Amino acid sequence: MKLIECFDPVTFEFLNEKGYLKINEETNECYLSLNLFYDKRHSWLEVPLLLLAMMKCPPESFTKYCRINKAKSAIYLDEDVDVGVFYEALMEWPTSDHIKRLEEVYNDCADELVEYFDQHTVENGSLFESIHVKPKYCGEESDILQLKTNDRGSSIH
Repeated sequence: MKLIECFDPVTFEFLNEKGYLKINEETNECYLSLNLFYDKRHSWLEVPLLLLAMMKCPPESFTKYCRINKAKSAIYLDEDVDVGVFYEALMEWPTSDHIKRLEEVYNDCADELVEYFDQHTVENGSLFESIHVKPKYCGEESDILQLKTNDRGSSIH
């Protein structure tokens, strides 16, 4: 999958700048780099809110057990249920509607930008297959538990 079929320039720049998107300049491939924070009882996958917004996957898609860090513009998806929901959404990405919107966006972009996005691809052909997860141990109890809960989320029961 080419970047031009996946990311708009603003989302791409944010993810790249914040370290969520890594680019191998030798192969012209990129991949998602996500952190999995864990303590003795819980684990959470850190996902940028802008990525979820791009995918039209709002906080209501997840449970109230997620944590939100507004300062970092990230949501910490609970590994018990929410990570699976996120992965399923990634497997269906990009939608035909999104590709159509991107065509309109790139029609108004500079030729150099369009060429860059057309020449670069997503590692392994899909965002889901491109994910690299880095585990990060938080000790006895993670500070993530101190973050605001996803008050727009549902209960799992």
